[in-house]
Amino acid sequence: SRICLGCVGFGGAEEWLHQPVGERTPTDFTATSLGGWDEMLPTIDACRVPRGNGFEEWGDHGEAWNRRWAGDGGSHAVEVDGMTLRRRIHHDSTGARLDYSLTSDEVRPVQWAAHPQFIWTPGTIIELGAAAPWRRVYPTDMTRVIEADNDPAALLDSLAGAKWWSTTPIDRIVLRRPDRTGLRVSWDAVSLPCVALWIDPGTFASAPVIAIEPALTPYDSLADAVEAGAAPTVGPGRPLSWWLHLEEIG
Repeated sequence: SRICLGCVGFGGAEEWLHQPVGERTPTDFTATSLGGWDEMLPTIDACRVPRGNGFEEWGDHGEAWNRRWAGDGGSHAVEVDGMTLRRRIHHDSTGARLDYSLTSDEVRPVQWAAHPQFIWTPGTIIELGAAAPWRRVYPTDMTRVIEADNDPAALLDSLAGAKWWSTTPIDRIVLRRPDRTGLRVSWDAVSLPCVALWIDPGTFASAPVIAIEPALTPYDSLADAVEAGAAPTVGPGRPLSWWLHLEEIG
């Protein structure tokens, strides 16, 4: 499900998204060529969740990233075991908007998160709007206040990278470069009440990247979200929909 925003005419998107190097390995997300923009559905971490009288197994980073999408232009869809994720990319007066809808032929819990890997250039600042507590889930668990403006390196303890989840409402993040140009990523805060930051100093991707990951629920594992009673559900007559917006700012 990897997309390239530059391919649909979004300003300087090629200068923001890290471009993958090498071939994609469709059976192992972290062993593959990392970069671009992927969709995580219906989980981020591999897990097993109840389904009917049994269970269903979901792979690492979900089951949509390595599937072929149908469609053309800015509208595409992918099928994942009875679920259909549709995505439409279009332009407005300030940037590019991505509209999503998710349907299912049966009622089931689900997680979705965006996974765009943006280039982490030296001197980049992550602007969060306000200081707030964030929860780190990788490589170890902790919660601490993250300031409104952050050097990404300050969010790392090691070269292993770090994954942080918001714990308070937030609907936009800006990546600001030293020349004061920026990329504002905003989203539907009602349908997407949380966001994760993935900071990779180049351990997994071929160069340092920052992923801004608006999501349906603040859990990497769908099983954990189900156990916590925090997993949204989708089913016949009960679709889910949300949007993201990207804007280059000076």
